[in-house]
Amino acid sequence: MKRILFTALVLALMLPGIAKAQTTDGGTLTLNVGELLYVNIATGASQTLNATVADFNAGFIDATPLEIESSGNTGYNLFIRGESTTWTYSGTETNPNKPVGDLGYKLAAAGSYTHMAEGNQLIELLPVGDNTSNVDLQVDLDYATDVEGSYDLAYTVEVIAAP
Repeated sequence: MKRILFTALVLALMLPGIAKAQTTDGGTLTLNVGELLYVNIATGASQTLNATVADFNAGFIDATPLEIESSGNTGYNLFIRGESTTWTYSGTETNPNKPVGDLGYKLAAAGSYTHMAEGNQLIELLPVGDNTSNVDLQVDLDYATDVEGSYDLAYTVEVIAAP
């Protein structure tokens, strides 16, 4: 009997451990990435300009440049547009209907200003990734047509995937 117990003990030590029940399962992770575009006016979005005699003599007043942050996982176009054909006028004089085109824009360090329009106007083509565009703004002034009062113009910047 001692021999049987000893043999059983030796065999138990030599055999691998008793397997415990186990199971596995797996799955699949699907990542869908669509066309991604982003735009933000980081600085200069809303400004108040106070025109002086010197500005009127020069025929314009410069606004703080817009710093536009944008990004996309595809190449894209950056546009700007006025939201109406004329500036909104508040004052006691007859509305002079200051045209949207009295606001000019251009890329910083670029050539001449382009007059704003109501429809989308291309500022620049941008590559995949994060981009920053600096856009100068300038308002045309005229003693004869810009009567005393306050003028507001809503505008929009937009990014659209390049065709």
